[in-house]
Amino acid sequence: MWWIIWLINYPNTSTREQNDLHNSLIGNTLHSSVYLTNPLNGLNGFHQMIRPLLQEIYQDNPWRMMVCCILLNLTKRQQVDLVRNELFSLYPTPHDMINSDEKFLSHLLQPLGLYNKRAHTLRRFSQDYINGFQSIQECYGVGQYGMDSWNIFQLNKMTNQSNDKVLHQYLEEIK
Repeated sequence: MWWIIWLINYPNTSTREQNDLHNSLIGNTLHSSVYLTNPLNGLNGFHQMIRPLLQEIYQDNPWRMMVCCILLNLTKRQQVDLVRNELFSLYPTPHDMINSDEKFLSHLLQPLGLYNKRAHTLRRFSQDYINGFQSIQECYGVGQYGMDSWNIFQLNKMTNQSNDKVLHQYLEEIK
């Protein structure tokens, strides 16, 4: 019922925006795996966190978990979900990814946008992963989000304070 509070606190919202929000909320309440955050927290309306997180799904396969983190860069979880099963069926290991045809991989990643860059990044990341590392951030394509995910889900450092909204919310929920 917090969406009613949102409407009260945002009275300049158009009727269409209110109806869109209402329909989104009604639709999402049917799925127990979707959590909605309070819109009063400055996230411009509402924010969805789909559970389980990809990091939770692939926690037992660190390479796949990090591939998902790379795929999530500048795109939404729903987009990644469209390609990840086929991606991992074609390239189940870092060795398979390294040996992939970059043009074919780019075509597979097209729904995510930046597909040429993503294909190149996944191949280089996989090579670095196989070569070994002291810190996951040494691997090509791993930024702050990937490092935060590694610390939380692989090193079990739950005190990590992530700037990512979803990871921050996850840390708050598990406290």
